[in-house]
Amino acid sequence: THDPTHKPTHDPTHKPTYDPTHKPTEYPTHKPTHDPTHKPTTSVSGVFCERKEHAMVEAGNWSWGESYHVFDCLLKPNSDGKNILGYSEYNLTDGSVDVKFMFPESVQNQESMIALRSSKSKASDESSDWCGGHDRFVCVTEVNAEKKAKLVIKKCRKKEESKVVSSHFTKLDHDSWYTHSFGAVEDYLECALYDSSGAKVVEVTANATDYAGSNYLQYSDIAIGAKGDQYYYKDIMLHKSVLI
Repeated sequence: THDPTHKPTHDPTHKPTYDPTHKPTEYPTHKPTHDPTHKPTTSVSGVFCERKEHAMVEAGNWSWGESYHVFDCLLKPNSDGKNILGYSEYNLTDGSVDVKFMFPESVQNQESMIALRSSKSKASDESSDWCGGHDRFVCVTEVNAEKKAKLVIKKCRKKEESKVVSSHFTKLDHDSWYTHSFGAVEDYLECALYDSSGAKVVEVTANATDYAGSNYLQYSDIAIGAKGDQYYYKDIMLHKSVLI
């Protein structure tokens, strides 16, 4: 009943009344003022960045400033045989030595050693594993192909290396830090292995009834060592007159 509505009463609106705005008034910021950082910041340094004058190589070959995973400034033995590093300036008779070490998954039949009350002796057998021409007490961490380890305390006396006592085997993890500690007070010896959390994994002890002859109280040099080339050492610590 109604006719169609009229045509629209308004023409289209005019063009926009404003021209487009100018280009941005600020240029992009300058290049970063700092170069990218070097190695990842998670890198953790050991204490063996360079060789110290008082560290004397008794056997084998050592390399300072090594890197492994995120760790640097590590100490590494480079010989498949025995590697021994002696220290004579610490004058440690009663006390303990701690070394922190790690080994890779490929480890097989390797050993780590700490020597206390050590002294050069012409009567000692230089060809033996750990005496190296010295009278000394040693504690060895032996790691087999199954990554099981045991501790062995030995005594180097004249021309023989004798076992004093050994522990049972215990499972270790590769690529994890362990602290190997060896202490002596008077006739008493104590050797232990701690994991990265500080928990004691295994230990052995001995006293004068377990070994023959002198307790070497007249000697005060120390040494560390490795049989094989698969250990990495991060730290060495000395504690005078304190047992482990």
